[in-house]
Amino acid sequence: ENGDATSIFGYARQNYDAVVLDTNCCYGAWNLAQAKFADEVMLVTTNELPAVQAAQRSLLYLEESGISPAKTKLILNRFNREVGMARDVVSAALERQVFGFIPSDYEVVQKGLMEGKAVLSGSSIGKAVNQMCEQLAPKSGRAGAPAERKSGGAFSSLFSMFSRS
Repeated sequence: ENGDATSIFGYARQNYDAVVLDTNCCYGAWNLAQAKFADEVMLVTTNELPAVQAAQRSLLYLEESGISPAKTKLILNRFNREVGMARDVVSAALERQVFGFIPSDYEVVQKGLMEGKAVLSGSSIGKAVNQMCEQLAPKSGRAGAPAERKSGGAFSSLFSMFSRS
């Protein structure tokens, strides 16, 4: 019921180098408060027409609610070149570049689920997620960021937790 996320996010920012929040949508006071407080907002969609149309509505809602379009990054999940819209068509429809994509790899995900293990970082999905994490890693000199980035990036130790067998 409380739409004021300031105290929670303030605490998290003081105590962690990076804070990642995963919401189910952008609608509602609480989710909008998170988007306003965030440095970057990731809109995750697939390249299927109904999902792209829903993403258009979400982007419009965010913009009308005061979230700068420059703050929003687009991620295509379960991306398959042979099914759905092409990457450049999605970019044109949503009027923004695709920041990253996670390929569709049903077997890898299914294997992880069946074995109760996370998707391996060496898989196509793992590589795509790792690449996005590298792009999102805090840069030197930013408040709360490490003075020097290790070769694996600020998120590499976090991501490595998901690749352990």
